[in-house]
Amino acid sequence: DVTGTNDDVGEFTINFDVTAFEGDFYIAENAATSATNGVKFSVEGPATPTSVSGVLSSTADEDISGVFTVREGQTETFTLTVTVDAASAGLHRVLLDDVFFTSNSDGVTGVQTDPASPAQDYRTSYQQIN
Repeated sequence: DVTGTNDDVGEFTINFDVTAFEGDFYIAENAATSATNGVKFSVEGPATPTSVSGVLSSTADEDISGVFTVREGQTETFTLTVTVDAASAGLHRVLLDDVFFTSNSDGVTGVQTDPASPAQDYRTSYQQIN
């Protein structure tokens, strides 16, 4: 979706599933371009955006505030919503780069990463932002 005074803000959404095996997984409620927990994403476009913000939500329970719990053998749906305030007009898109998970209930200690692969399955289509 494109909004803003001159259609200069884009909102992008990526939905993905996480299945826990060999134990419960914990994923911090964090989404950023430089994340080391939660999810890491990147923005492609003609120039570095003026600002970027990400929000991670899920069907998973939050047994601890700010940490999603995916129980062993269960699959939960996650939604990454990214807002891009473009610095330059052109085509933009968002890519989900990494999902960070841990067996520690705090969601941040001992994280492991699972790169989103294949990459073409974890990216939005291009959106024209003016």
